[in-house]
Amino acid sequence: MLGRIKLYMMGLGIMGSLQTNAEIQLFKEYPTFKNSLAHTQLGIWPTPIEKLNNFGNYLNLQNLFIKREDVCAKLFSGNKVRKLEFLLADVVKNNFKTVICYGGVASNNVTATAIFAHQLGLDCIALLMDQPLVANLKRNLMLDQYYGCKIFLCPQNRELAPDELQEFLKNNNLDLDPYVIPMGSSNKLGVIGWVNAVFELKAQIEQGLMPEPDYIYISYGSMGTTAGIMLGIKAAGLKTKVKPIQVADPKKYTLEKLCTMIQQTNDFLHEIEPTFPRFSWKPEEIEVITAFYGHGFGIATPQGNHAEKLLLELEKIVLDESYTAKTIAALMHDAKNGTIKPSDVVLYWHTYCSDEFNEILEKVDLRDLPKEFQKYL
Repeated sequence: MLGRIKLYMMGLGIMGSLQTNAEIQLFKEYPTFKNSLAHTQLGIWPTPIEKLNNFGNYLNLQNLFIKREDVCAKLFSGNKVRKLEFLLADVVKNNFKTVICYGGVASNNVTATAIFAHQLGLDCIALLMDQPLVANLKRNLMLDQYYGCKIFLCPQNRELAPDELQEFLKNNNLDLDPYVIPMGSSNKLGVIGWVNAVFELKAQIEQGLMPEPDYIYISYGSMGTTAGIMLGIKAAGLKTKVKPIQVADPKKYTLEKLCTMIQQTNDFLHEIEPTFPRFSWKPEEIEVITAFYGHGFGIATPQGNHAEKLLLELEKIVLDESYTAKTIAALMHDAKNGTIKPSDVVLYWHTYCSDEFNEILEKVDLRDLPKEFQKYL
C-alpha cells in the first residue's frame, strides 16, 4: 500500500482513456494521446482572449491582451482546472476513492480539487499549511467545508513523505490508499493541461483572435503552469518569450526544479507519441523574474496593490495579492522602462478565480470549521 501512495506522489500515473466531453486541442494535434491519457472535461474551453484597450493605453502598449482562466469553469475557475482534468481523470481510471492534496490555508488548488473531486464522487482530504491572511482565505475555507473536504493543519507544514503520510492517515482513521495530488497539482500529468493550453492559444492565433505574442506574462508559483506553457510554446513552434513572475518561495521553486519538471513532461509525452518533439532544458536558458516577490508568499507589495487597483478600475479585472497582482506589477514595470516596446504583442495569462460564491457561503456556518482554523477567521 505504501508503494502505491508513493507511486502517485511521484505523479507517474497509469495511462488509460476516460470518456471526455469534448476533444481538446492537444488531442487534435496528437490523436495518440486521446487513447493514452486519461482526461475528463471540467472546464469550458477555449478560454476567451480579450484586448485590454484601457490598460494598454495607460501603459502605451498597442497590443496588450488577456487570456481569461478566471471564466474557465462554472464551479471554480483559475489555472488549476486544466491540471485537474488530467489528474482527476487518472484517479477515476485507476479506481481510487479518495484524493489528498496540499496547500496553504487559502489554497486555490485545494479548493478546486475539493470541488471537482466532489463533482466526480470522490472523497477529498486536504493538509493545509500556515500562511499569511489573504483576501480569498475565508472564502476558500468555507468552500472546502461546503464541498465536504476534510481539512487538517499539516503536521510538518510541508508535503509529507510516504511513511509520514501513512502514519497520519492511520492516526486519523482516514482512507489508507488515497491518490496524492501534489502542491499546485504540479506534476507531469498536471503540466500536460498547460501544454494543451498553448496549443489552444495557437489555434486562437490562427483564427485571428490575436497576433502571436512576443511575450507572455504568467505567475510562477508551484511551477506547473509555467512548465506547461514553456514546453507548449516549443512544441507548438511559437516564438513567444515567457516572462514567469516569481510569487512563491524562490528557494523551493528553483530553476533547476522547473527544468526537471519540463523535461519529465517532455520525455513522458515523447514516449507515448514519438512525433511529439523532445527538447533539452537548461536553467541558464530560462529567466524567472524575482524582483516583485516582495517579503514572501501571500504578502502584498505596494506595486502589486497599485496594479490590483488599476486593473480593476480600468478593465474590471480582479487580481489577488498573492499571485496575479505581482505579475501585473512586473508587466507595468517592463512597459514603463522599455523592456517591452509599445508595438510588442503582450499576453497576460490571467490565472485567478475571483468569484465570490455568496449563495454558497451563506449556507456555511463558520462554527463548523475545525477549531484549529478558527484563528484564521
